[in-house]
Amino acid sequence: MLRVQKASLAGLVGTTLFLLYFLSRQNYLLFHSIIEFLAIFTGFAIFLFATAVSSFSRNAVVQKLGWLYLGVAGIDTLHTLSYKGMGVFPGYTANLPTQFWILGRLVEFGGLTAIVLWPKRVSVITLASTVLLAVVGGTGAIFLGHFPNCFLEGKGLTLFKITSEYVMVALLFTLLVHVQRGRNEDVLPFRRSISWALVFSALAEFSFTLYTDVYGFSNMLGHLFRFISYFVLLKGIVVESIRKPFAALLCEVEQEKSQLEEIAKRDALTGVFNRHFFNQWVREYAQGLSPLGLVSTLVFLDVDNLKAINDIHGHLTGDRVLSFITRTLQENLRKDVLIARYGGDEFVIVFPKTRASEARMAMERIQRALLAQNEFSFPISFSFGVSEFRNLDEAEKSLAQADQEMYVMKKVKPRM
Repeated sequence: MLRVQKASLAGLVGTTLFLLYFLSRQNYLLFHSIIEFLAIFTGFAIFLFATAVSSFSRNAVVQKLGWLYLGVAGIDTLHTLSYKGMGVFPGYTANLPTQFWILGRLVEFGGLTAIVLWPKRVSVITLASTVLLAVVGGTGAIFLGHFPNCFLEGKGLTLFKITSEYVMVALLFTLLVHVQRGRNEDVLPFRRSISWALVFSALAEFSFTLYTDVYGFSNMLGHLFRFISYFVLLKGIVVESIRKPFAALLCEVEQEKSQLEEIAKRDALTGVFNRHFFNQWVREYAQGLSPLGLVSTLVFLDVDNLKAINDIHGHLTGDRVLSFITRTLQENLRKDVLIARYGGDEFVIVFPKTRASEARMAMERIQRALLAQNEFSFPISFSFGVSEFRNLDEAEKSLAQADQEMYVMKKVKPRM
């Protein structure tokens, strides 16, 4: 299913790019307007999404990218409106949109450099303020004639423009290496998308060093690469910004679900399994035991004189007695032995793959441990019965058999 979705997306992107290329051969000005407004929309979308997720995402990289591409989208808008043939700024040559192009790339790549190289030093406010000053100052310099010429009619690109593009290509690949090797926790979630954005930006800048006609093939290719760089960056921000919080949320939900499930199968006082869980567990265990033909042993345990202890010493003392017996059982039995509180003063214990004689010896050992470690002013003991089982039918009968044997032992013991 995922492969089909990826193939469909690739087909859609490929078809779109082909149609844009075909459009550029028929009406370049229309192509340029469409591809630029797509890029501008993507830049604004990065800002809007970064603002939307800022309430639940603590990653400052998202917010910085949002403010950066808001400024870049503003410059790209001026670049689009001033393009040759648009007629928005009469009296200006093709030099004007080219200057805006260079200004936009200087702001974009300068901001990316700050985000990638100094993710902790450059705050969101600092970056947003710097971008705003660069946009306003650069735009003013262009219209006042203080920005270097980038394109001369009849001659093509100026040395400043070409040199700037090559320097930016080198800078982009330097940033790419740093992103791949870096370990900053804020940048890491977006490493893949930033890396691809840098690659396509570098391809775009290289294409823009080759054209001599603003309606030429290289110019068209550069605009396509630049739009792709914006798109992959937006896609990465959207996916990671949504995936991480929701993954964390799902993890918390799963943890809470596991905790609730664990609580549901535990006895609140003693912490061992409860009767409901035991009934489910022993059925599944016995069914799996049948094909093996192995013997396991069930023990039914009843605390002696617990009612008298509650009546004489209080229910809180009775609860302490139950906890003391449970703790002694856990400390003296193997880890694979299941212990469950079956009723008020009753416990069931299952010894996997163990004969009744071995289980009986273990319970007698625990009786001696209770006597040796008794922390109460009155004697603590229990009565028990054992019964072997090999399958589900025997397991259902063994509980009653062990219960009967337990009562035989209890009858011969003195009462408090």
